[in-house]
Amino acid sequence: MKIRKTLFIMPLLVLLGACASDQVQPENPAVVQKLQAIDRTQKAVLVIYRNDDSNGRGVHPTVTMNVKDLVDTGNGEVFVTGIAPGHYVLEMDDKKSGTDVTVKPGDEVYLRVDIVPGVWRAGGRITQVTSSQGGYEATRMDLTDPKHIDMPDYR
Repeated sequence: MKIRKTLFIMPLLVLLGACASDQVQPENPAVVQKLQAIDRTQKAVLVIYRNDDSNGRGVHPTVTMNVKDLVDTGNGEVFVTGIAPGHYVLEMDDKKSGTDVTVKPGDEVYLRVDIVPGVWRAGGRITQVTSSQGGYEATRMDLTDPKHIDMPDYR
């Protein structure tokens, strides 16, 4: 009986040990380069990202800026751009979630989009996060495909 338990438990422990990882996902050099290319003496940094998860893989909720479609958010993607100083209203296209910001050169605004299940269709919720959290999460993602950027000035 003891041998049978050992034969069952040992492979389980090996499997669990293999699943555990103490490595941190590396930064995406393309995202880091795009962040560094923004002239912070003239512009503020705007970063909109969506974590990679299994919920809503086919859903691409749109973030609007001042009532104009800005970017369709994809799973595991990040949108990085510089914006001129001023006041902006950033919200989801269904108007159920948003934030407004007033920025000056050098400011950083990080917005995370999460999928919210719905009766007829899933939608998005936008949350402003700290620069340290957003910077960590966003730099480990893929850049948004330019075809998902609705405002040509920000491609």
